[in-house]
Amino acid sequence: MSLANNKISLSILICCIAISADVLAQLPFELVKTVPVPELKRVKCTAEETKAGIIRKYYGEYMYTIEYMALKKDGHFTRTISDCTDQLNSHGTWQINNHVLTLNSTFQHGNLPVILADTTSGHYINDIPIAIVRNNSDLEEKIQVVLNDSILCEPNLGAFWSTPPKILKRVQVVYPYGVATPIIPIAPGNRKVALKILTGEPLNNFVVMKNVHYRIKGRKLIPL
Repeated sequence: MSLANNKISLSILICCIAISADVLAQLPFELVKTVPVPELKRVKCTAEETKAGIIRKYYGEYMYTIEYMALKKDGHFTRTISDCTDQLNSHGTWQINNHVLTLNSTFQHGNLPVILADTTSGHYINDIPIAIVRNNSDLEEKIQVVLNDSILCEPNLGAFWSTPPKILKRVQVVYPYGVATPIIPIAPGNRKVALKILTGEPLNNFVVMKNVHYRIKGRKLIPL
């Protein structure tokens, strides 16, 4: 598949790649999916992209996967990885020091903003004591919640993957590619919890990038 044949526009150039080892080490079970980090080549920006503030654009193709990354002059990046079945994305900030490009996504493991909501506002399925309240209720989400640090459930499926807890002590929401809330303590006596996630942005396919490094070698980005 050639660059000319690819129809992915810059407007969806929000991307992804990988999750660093220190993030993976913090997560229980195997909740987080990993994404390969390929070598990328710099390609010429169009006049419209330059006008939009993009100063560098990179492209990679491997197997059935196509990847784009754009660096803007305001210090932000967008990136997409697309294959036959899915499109992953990420966005955040970039910097270059000593010919090394460093990327950090906006959403990280532990920084997704969330508040406890009124329990009557949530939709509880089966015996799951957790309900998720979103700004955009039309999103189909693959949310997993870790209860008391070790018990896993999926509120939107009404399923436990571990023994249900007798007492709720703390919860944490985790998305497939690493985005997660802080660990949230639950007051004694609460048997149900409604969590309101304070962003309307789709997070199912958002990949966490924490200090992801590339060596700049000519027109290539070589993952470190």
